[in-house]
Amino acid sequence: MKILYITNTYPVKNIGTPIVQSVVDAYKRIYPTDDVCLFIARIGNDQPNLIFKIIELVKLKNKQFDIIHFHFGGIYVLLLYVFLKFNNTKSKFVITYHGTELHGRANSKGLKKIWIYLNRIASLNLIKIADRNEVVSENLLNSIPSNVLGRYRAKIYSIALGVDYERYYPIDKVIAKQQLNLDFNTKYILFGYGSKSLIKRIDKAYKILDIVNSVGGTNYELLIMTGVENSVVNYFYSACEFVLITSDAEGSPNIVKESIATNLPIYSMNAGDIWTYLSQIPNSLKLSSDVDAAAQQILNQKDSVLFNSRDFFRNQIELSNYIENQRNNYKYILNEDAIY
Repeated sequence: MKILYITNTYPVKNIGTPIVQSVVDAYKRIYPTDDVCLFIARIGNDQPNLIFKIIELVKLKNKQFDIIHFHFGGIYVLLLYVFLKFNNTKSKFVITYHGTELHGRANSKGLKKIWIYLNRIASLNLIKIADRNEVVSENLLNSIPSNVLGRYRAKIYSIALGVDYERYYPIDKVIAKQQLNLDFNTKYILFGYGSKSLIKRIDKAYKILDIVNSVGGTNYELLIMTGVENSVVNYFYSACEFVLITSDAEGSPNIVKESIATNLPIYSMNAGDIWTYLSQIPNSLKLSSDVDAAAQQILNQKDSVLFNSRDFFRNQIELSNYIENQRNNYKYILNEDAIY
């Protein structure tokens, strides 16, 4: 099977695109005989310039893939779909939507807000022409207008991404802090990817910890994990007391699954599908969206009980299971055309 993965997420030097790169790496490891390629539809950072990107894309266009799978919808997918479709008429097109491109919420203003709006319009039209559409959490189905969802429901699926258990695992806290050169007396609280995005509400995270430290006399400090090389990611999770999520909106953030795989407690406001996991994790907290109330919840939280979330959720979130299911999905749409 020949598969092309395409993503527009920002590449970072020595890191690639963490979510999609993990999927591609795991797929190659599990099914080494399949021909799997990754195209990053971005320029900048350590990526080749626009001319080289176009040359790379033209070469891929002529390769005749069985499956072309886009991650993250939007205008870029619509343009690439038109470009690739002409020479890949037999290819099946799959699109995975992660959040903003469907719910359209990003607390942005001006041109950025207009761009997000146009991305959402493009995504809703892509649902109509793609062979298979996937959302990373059930709640994202609510972001699709009822007329679109009703008409194309047969080719829209809710499939959460997994986490690579060979890459994410718990490490002794002392060793983790040593590796990151962190202070042993400070209690670090993890704040995850995209901390510069307004929708992640890092401002709330800082306010909550300020209140907790002031009232409770604790020494919590936010440890921001963004642009981190894969070789040290586990140290970030294992060096912290819990992960703090204060987002206004999410899809199905992988930081939750990565925290589960590393046995890190999760303190989160209600966004995306996060609370569906927290209902089953006794040492995590469902935080109020009000900063003062959330701080009080953390102050009231007694010492965390030990809970092996890694083993408890393994069958549900391990990436190898996602890959196996996804390959079966590919085989299905290649073997027969569904009628919508």
